Amino acid sequence: MFIDLSTVVLEANSPYGEWLAGGTIAAFVAIAVSIFFSYKEQKASNQTQMMDMFQSYSKQLTDLIQRESDLKTQAECEAYAMNYLDTVDQIAYLYNKEFISDKISWYFENHFRYGLTIHDWLINHHITEAAATEKDLWADLLKISHILREESLDKLPEDQLPYAMQEYDSLKRDVRSVDAKFGEK
Repeated sequence: MFIDLSTVVLEANSPYGEWLAGGTIAAFVAIAVSIFFSYKEQKASNQTQMMDMFQSYSKQLTDLIQRESDLKTQAECEAYAMNYLDTVDQIAYLYNKEFISDKISWYFENHFRYGLTIHDWLINHHITEAAATEKDLWADLLKISHILREESLDKLPEDQLPYAMQEYDSLKRDVRSVDAKFGEK
């Protein structure tokens, strides 16, 4: 990797020495320029990839929120809550592993807070147990909750939940319509 410059200087006294020294310097300059442009290209590629990921998650969350008015049964409310938490937890995972920047993750701040509200709703309605969610499910979202609390931010009030989720106990338990509306992503 390293070149012994003493041989380059010694060979500069030969008839081809000037050409050899000039060629060596030109090669170093070409390598430096190549590294610089590779770095810039990689940085632009990373930014493009980050924006694509950002748009994808933003669209997923927007689509879920637009379905809120379609919730009619307990099963649909549960499926909606789980899908929402899964999506927000994926974003939280990327943030916790430092794959996305603070600027992008804080764009989703209200979604994190809303996710914490949904998480508490699931626990309060005995749909899932607190111990299970802290250990396995949505653990990355729960890590984000500590950061939010340090900044004096907490979950959103429960009146921000869809009307059907607020009236959960009075809804029917119909599982048939869930796959059509809130099936696999």
